[in-house]
Amino acid sequence: MLSTRTRVPFGHALRLVLASLLVVIAFAATMTVTDAHEHREVGEYSLEVGFIEEPALVNQPNGLFLSVTMHTGEESDATAEAGEEEGEEGPPVEGLEETLQAEISNGAETKSLELRPIFDTPGAYTADVFPTATGAYTFRIFGTIEGMEVDESFTSGPETFSEIEAVDDIAFP
Repeated sequence: MLSTRTRVPFGHALRLVLASLLVVIAFAATMTVTDAHEHREVGEYSLEVGFIEEPALVNQPNGLFLSVTMHTGEESDATAEAGEEEGEEGPPVEGLEETLQAEISNGAETKSLELRPIFDTPGAYTADVFPTATGAYTFRIFGTIEGMEVDESFTSGPETFSEIEAVDDIAFP
């Protein structure tokens, strides 16, 4: 009986695995990964803002990530030792898609975004974004949180969240 299965020489398979590994390493080396969002205390609330997908890439679907929680009013031991006044995060704040608005801007261009809750993640919201230029972007969150006026801007950068990066170094073919 003839076998229809073709055997790949060990050397060829090893070269294929090594080439794949090099592609992964090259991808990781060319991207500046920012795994943090910007956290900001606003009154009795904690806001976390960034892109849904980071690193954020030009001409790739992405979105705003917004999370809002209340402070518990209690400091953690680590926060107290560091001399910070920031309280621990408390319960999520839901229903803000009705009272908050969001905008995104890049340079002189600004666009309104439609906030919606993230399914099964209380206090978290998103809005679709398809960035078409590299560089820094600013999210503006404004309106009210449980009656408190809010107007905060969050700009991407090395200390906050991912700027939009080119895909040239990783694009194939």
